[in-house]
Amino acid sequence: MGIRLMCRGLLVCLISVWVSLIYALRTCQPEDYHFEFTECDATGGRWRVSVPASDTCEGGKPRAPRRTQGCSVSCEPGWYFSVGELECASCPNGTYSLGGGVRYDSWQTLPSGFTSYAEVFRSAFFLKGRRHGDLNCSE
Repeated sequence: MGIRLMCRGLLVCLISVWVSLIYALRTCQPEDYHFEFTECDATGGRWRVSVPASDTCEGGKPRAPRRTQGCSVSCEPGWYFSVGELECASCPNGTYSLGGGVRYDSWQTLPSGFTSYAEVFRSAFFLKGRRHGDLNCSE
């Protein structure tokens, strides 16, 4: 009975190790990271931090966070802001930049200087009975 119990314990242990090896994530490599910026802080700067790809790796050695001077960056036409180097760089051949661009991809309120305008679209196609008399169109 003692040997049988010991064999069962060993089998359970081996299965546990096998399962943990199957579900272990690989170690993150430099190409597994992308950069994100923190919000502008009280002293007028941001931090660029490395963020690993979600659920594909863990650990590894991300680049150390770097602080930017100022909260907004603008580059001249033909140049773009390199988030890797934190400076303006010349556009690669065959590409262009109008310069001065700021990317807004999420916000709670409309950013300062932006406006929103909506216009009512009237179409006879959607009107009941499809009236044509109130349209200003030539046939």
